[in-house]
Amino acid sequence: MTSQTSEMASDSFQDPATFIDLFSNSVILARLAPYLQLSSKLALTATCTSIQAILHDNPETFRYMDLSYIKSAKMPDSLFNAVGNPAPGANEWRRRRMDDGITEDEFYGGPLRGIFNRLENNGILNKIRILVLDGLCVTAQLVGEIISDNRFDIRILSIRQVTHMNDRQLQQVLDYAVRPSRPEGYPRLKGLYLFGKMRADSRLSRLAESPALRLHQDPASAPPGVTNSEGAQIGANWSQSEVLDYLWERSENQWYQPQGTIITPGRDAFAWTMIHCEGIIAFDAVLCRGPRHDITNIPAHAVEKFSVTEALLDPAIANVALGPKGCEGCGSIWEGPAVYGKSPSHHLPLLNPPPLHSSSVKEAQKPNCAVDKNYPPLFVRCRRCLADRYCERCGKFWDETCLPNAPDISQKSEVSERDVDAPSTSVVETDVKVHMGLCSEKCLVEEMMLGAGSSGMWG
Repeated sequence: MTSQTSEMASDSFQDPATFIDLFSNSVILARLAPYLQLSSKLALTATCTSIQAILHDNPETFRYMDLSYIKSAKMPDSLFNAVGNPAPGANEWRRRRMDDGITEDEFYGGPLRGIFNRLENNGILNKIRILVLDGLCVTAQLVGEIISDNRFDIRILSIRQVTHMNDRQLQQVLDYAVRPSRPEGYPRLKGLYLFGKMRADSRLSRLAESPALRLHQDPASAPPGVTNSEGAQIGANWSQSEVLDYLWERSENQWYQPQGTIITPGRDAFAWTMIHCEGIIAFDAVLCRGPRHDITNIPAHAVEKFSVTEALLDPAIANVALGPKGCEGCGSIWEGPAVYGKSPSHHLPLLNPPPLHSSSVKEAQKPNCAVDKNYPPLFVRCRRCLADRYCERCGKFWDETCLPNAPDISQKSEVSERDVDAPSTSVVETDVKVHMGLCSEKCLVEEMMLGAGSSGMWG
């Protein structure tokens, strides 16, 4: 009996698993498929009919589709210079193409439309649930087709840092998609990555090739010096994978860290569109919920200082991440922090990068920095609500409860040179926590000491 068992075990070891065995396991295929580029998947389907049937029958194979790496999806590089402006001769080339009777939208959306047509002919297009088009040439009309055309069944779309996008037209497309008279079940799109930055592999690669990593991989290549000695580099010798994991962890949780400005200002016109999309389409940003954006929640001190019209602010995107500590005085915030699993979905942003293994908005909003299943609070606001409440240097801030009389930035007069050069006792009043973007307790004093010069206190 023992010999028979050993023979069976040896036979099983002699038969290695094939690709068909590997892909037949739906769990393995679901975990592996998002990491394969489209060209690799198509190459696998062309190997044999068995693998082709397995890949096409499994819905996980083409659930996640990243087209940002496909060269044919981009406009020819010869048309643009290093800063993205038309290169010499590009306008003439474009004029000849436009003479063919195509519109500007058809011209710029042509490369992606061609890819979509090929994917549809191969029976792949309607299987995609997460579509990444970061950095490509994407028009508002093309986004409208992705949202409304029955050929598509996209649940999460990423169009960060795309080119030739008309923001006003995109707002109209989104407003129309969520109109009250829309058909039942529309739009299918549930999440839109629009405001953040696209994945920067080159930046990660440069950071992964830091001196500490080079010393860890090849100590002989390190230049001489105390800081590059073996003892000084203990704890700094991370492997490349460890550095990449750390960077991606910070990227995913950047909304929950004191990152400061997290979204480049200038797209506040989307705030009204985000209000219309509440509960329907989630974004990789949230609206500021500061009290001055809500006419029913304006603090009494703001109404006393200004008229109601001056105190009330238009809707704005929260573009400053304040970290998990909250207000320096009370540890919270006037409107209350947003918490995953407890707050409404439109109070939470989609986190970077888009999820690989799930097309659920709830999964895309889930932070990976929970401790014992307790998720951190989200403290975010717009710049206007943080005027003279937020230190640009150390990240501390005070809300309306702890600092009710902070002056509004639009009402402040310019600071004279005499005030800047005066001692800290004349600049900082007892109820002023932040002056000129620096906290008066520490950062302002340090800046004044460093910049005192020969005529200052250290002269």
